[in-house]
Amino acid sequence: MSNLKKVFTTLGTSNHLVEEREKDDYYATSPQAIDVLLKNVTIPQTTKIWECACGEGHLSKRLVELGFDVYSSDAVNRGSGERRPFNGFN
Repeated sequence: MSNLKKVFTTLGTSNHLVEEREKDDYYATSPQAIDVLLKNVTIPQTTKIWECACGEGHLSKRLVELGFDVYSSDAVNRGSGERRPFNGFN
């Protein structure tokens, strides 16, 4: 099971118990995920992108490097983006 957990963590997903969750559910995704995405999906450069859970901005920074217009926010201020508290799905 520990090897499986390593795979999920690397993929940016989790299979943890509630007791093992990171504070504020902070699970950073490698900016390499953007490169993999863009090899498989075409996104026009004119697309405005909102990274709504930007964390430290890893994905946002990579998207900006690639020329995209990116708005970044998160419920918790980690030094990147605007703080936008989550108020549910209303």
